[in-house]
Amino acid sequence: MTRHQHLPVPLRVFGNALSGMLWVFAFAGSIAAMAAVQPMLLRFVLPALLAILLAWALLSSLNSPARQLARLLQDRNFEEAFDLARRNQLLPTLREFLHGELPLPAPGLRRGLGEAFEELCALHGATHDTGNVYIDPALRQDFQTAADNAMDSFWDLARNLAVVAQQQAGFGEDHPKIRRIVKLVESLQFAATEARRELAELTLGASEPDWQQAREALAELNLRREALRQREPLSGFPH
Repeated sequence: MTRHQHLPVPLRVFGNALSGMLWVFAFAGSIAAMAAVQPMLLRFVLPALLAILLAWALLSSLNSPARQLARLLQDRNFEEAFDLARRNQLLPTLREFLHGELPLPAPGLRRGLGEAFEELCALHGATHDTGNVYIDPALRQDFQTAADNAMDSFWDLARNLAVVAQQQAGFGEDHPKIRRIVKLVESLQFAATEARRELAELTLGASEPDWQQAREALAELNLRREALRQREPLSGFPH
């Protein structure tokens, strides 16, 4: 990982904008060199061209996907941040936010959240793979809906934890509610893994038992997702 990638999201956005501005000045310098032999170009054309290029660079940096992502994360609009990151190859930035910048009421939550995100992200990618034409469209839609809902519940938890962290209540790792959340996240991760495995089984070829197991995996994922949303554990979740 480069030194630039270790910077917080706002600083990385500023760095990208600064790079764009430097490019503009370099381009303007080449125009100025040409203007040395064309005085009229230096007097009239170069200032107008420079102003246009500077305005373009500024607007591009303000409206860039990286800048939009930084604003969404600052506003805790994590669902839209995920969609934007996925569409614009910015998932590494989102991962860095989860692993280091997301405020949490207890540090022990971070590792489990990161691992659950990776599994949910893998499930989301698998269910939205348009190249997979080997699964019944209706069942694939059910997988997509379940994956989307599970990811939304994950982001709802992340937002909840960020709000609690700002209250600086000082929760310990052994606090009952912290331990409960750890178990809920683990159970959702486990259910997402099982759902992704069943999706792969169906892709290889579906028998009647495969269909049944896939339906059961989807039902389990929905149960774990709802349990996380309600912050209420279910009996019998895996350890």
